[in-house]
Amino acid sequence: MEPIEFTVEGLTYTALPQDDGSFDIFQNNKHLGRIFADIGINTELKWASSDLIDLDLVQKMGEAIERKEL
Repeated sequence: MEPIEFTVEGLTYTALPQDDGSFDIFQNNKHLGRIFADIGINTELKWASSDLIDLDLVQKMGEAIERKEL
């Protein structure tokens, strides 16, 4: 799977897709953590991470990845 480059709040990130559907997130070749789509209540798609990434930023990153994958 090819890396996905995207911009959130003026900063550029790279997402490396994983076999389990999650994405390893990098900024300037520094690994920030892993994010994944999580079906929330009412089946609304939310993005989450078990790493120390701000949840609002995680959501914006996930939405940016979704736009790139369309």
